[in-house]
Amino acid sequence: MPETKKYAATYGGTLVSGLPMMVMLGGILVCAFTGLRSPICYWSAGVLSIIIGFFIYKDKREFSEAILEGIGNRILRTMMFALFFAGIMSKIIAAGGLVSGLIWLTSTINMPAALIPEISFLIAALMSTATGTSLGTVTAIAPILVPLAAALGSHVPLTCGAILSGAVFGDNLAPVSDTTIASSLTQQTEVGRVVRSRIKYSLLGGGISSVLFIVLGFTMSQSGIGHTVEADPATAINLVFLIVPALVVILMLKTSNLIASLLMGDLAGFVLLFLMGRIDYEGFAGKEGLVANGISGMVNVTVFVWFIFIVTGIVQKAGTLDKMIEWLQTKAKTSRSAEIICNCITTCIVVCIVSSSASCALGGALERNIIAPYHIARDRTANMLDGMACGVAGLLPYSSNVLTIINIAVTAGAMAEGASPFDVLAYNFHCMALVLIFWVCAITGWGRTYETDEQLAAEGIFLDPTTSVPIPAGANISKYQYNGVHGGKVSKE
Repeated sequence: MPETKKYAATYGGTLVSGLPMMVMLGGILVCAFTGLRSPICYWSAGVLSIIIGFFIYKDKREFSEAILEGIGNRILRTMMFALFFAGIMSKIIAAGGLVSGLIWLTSTINMPAALIPEISFLIAALMSTATGTSLGTVTAIAPILVPLAAALGSHVPLTCGAILSGAVFGDNLAPVSDTTIASSLTQQTEVGRVVRSRIKYSLLGGGISSVLFIVLGFTMSQSGIGHTVEADPATAINLVFLIVPALVVILMLKTSNLIASLLMGDLAGFVLLFLMGRIDYEGFAGKEGLVANGISGMVNVTVFVWFIFIVTGIVQKAGTLDKMIEWLQTKAKTSRSAEIICNCITTCIVVCIVSSSASCALGGALERNIIAPYHIARDRTANMLDGMACGVAGLLPYSSNVLTIINIAVTAGAMAEGASPFDVLAYNFHCMALVLIFWVCAITGWGRTYETDEQLAAEGIFLDPTTSVPIPAGANISKYQYNGVHGGKVSKE
């Protein structure tokens, strides 16, 4: 018998246990639509959610443990590091004058400002596909491309949306991406096979996005292709600071280590600044220096991220999410309804824990049990799981990618203080496309294929003849009285 998971005791049942998360999300929306559009304003929603959680929990010691478990999340620690060092990199780029060097370059080659969003999308897509990380892509290229877009007269929120879109393109498709790996393994299929079957969906979403970025780039830039800026040839030397993001990209390609890559990129920036006389020790370490300003510029969003993970810990320990999923499992009656329910499960998990990779890992095994009885191809299920997770996560106003690029834009002076995440989310076309594509797939059955018991058995996968769910690897198959021919549930409507 599997061990029953023990949840924290709360007042009011499952619905009330989920109240902290609902208050958090509702508070963010209220702040956003009333003009309080800074992460520091969202702190109030976090504080209120924690207070509500305190009164919901029967055992206050378990409540304290839930908070500590939320703060101790490995994803949170990675995000904090990335945010702080992204802030420092933004200041390095500004101090080195890289943007002015790029302005000189673009004026020399006469590149239209209207194409900046599309170029940003393509650069981000290439980098994220190569590295498998969306946050790393945003932190590496946004400090350059966002201020460049502002200087050239390109539409800054559109450019931010293009970077976010490109970052998710590779995060969803790359074989080295944690979401690709998690979605494939939880569905008991090979990564390479999944990537090959995923290309058509990625290219469709990418194609739609590219068209929109090109069209809107020309219609929303300050003066389309005619916009020009004065460029000083002396600023060409500043292009040497391209070494900073280039080093980050190269290291992520070779090591897939975001933390080490960002650290080495910032170190290279410090060395260049000192060697070129652009900064002294006080400018580096003073209270108004590069490091202090870089980190302080990210404090607001970092504290808000803390609240997100604390509230998530409170809800998870109470078992709210698990109970919701268990209820949804009972509603699958056909192939279509099973896929629709899986999309709903993925969406709920992503909204609550704000992590596409963790959502693939957490929801993947559960969704496998829902899908398996209908013999839907595992590659398809992995694609829907990953696409929905990446797409929904990219459209959350409190996601790490969105908050990071907003803060980079504000720090660089490309967007005003208090800029709203919704300003850039309106242009995150690839995430919108992914969500739309996989809802169409679920509802219409487009691309749906099936696997037979014989095909599964050839790969060592067997289904329980009673429940039609996968038999655990290494289990004694004979005790299941498996005959290799049971068909499970057959309704495919």
